Amino acid sequence: MTGLYIADISFAPGTTAEQITMNMEYPGADKYRASGYEKITVNSSYTGGVVKQFNGISFSRVFDAGHAGKPNLVEFNRPFKSLTEIILVSAYQPETVYQIFQRVMFSKDVATGKRSVPDRKCARDEDDYVSTGPSSSWQYKNKMPPPSINTCYLPDAWDTCTPTQLLAIANGTAVLENNIIISPPGISR
Repeated sequence: MTGLYIADISFAPGTTAEQITMNMEYPGADKYRASGYEKITVNSSYTGGVVKQFNGISFSRVFDAGHAGKPNLVEFNRPFKSLTEIILVSAYQPETVYQIFQRVMFSKDVATGKRSVPDRKCARDEDDYVSTGPSSSWQYKNKMPPPSINTCYLPDAWDTCTPTQLLAIANGTAVLENNIIISPPGISR
């Protein structure tokens, strides 16, 4: 089976990954394209994302996950360069990604993990698995998290501090504790 997934709160646009799956050519690709998005049931109380699946091919959008680190603005539309970038999604939503991984590895439907799916990409009709639901995952909207207070770390001030904190460092009014600026406080950027 082949399972692809993206983080939906990220600097990298997930629509690129979604389009890759829609443009792949293989026997049965037309049935994949016609499949819909189902919610991914992670446990009895949590929906971890949505998945589009036909037999052994799936594409999942993981809710409330992102990529850590500084974005490279020039390279938004590039393939992952390292396994680390893929693992970062699981750091945000470990149970969801674990369930997706388990279901893909054991040839189960990604949405529930309850149904065995053929480990093939071609269509045979009699026992094909096709997810049902909306044709796009982008109708699902996230509730934005509350703004976070950033941590201004003096050795990495240019990348971690707000303009107000940088000004306080420059004019000597910043209050430090263990190389972290505690006053003026950071705000969401």
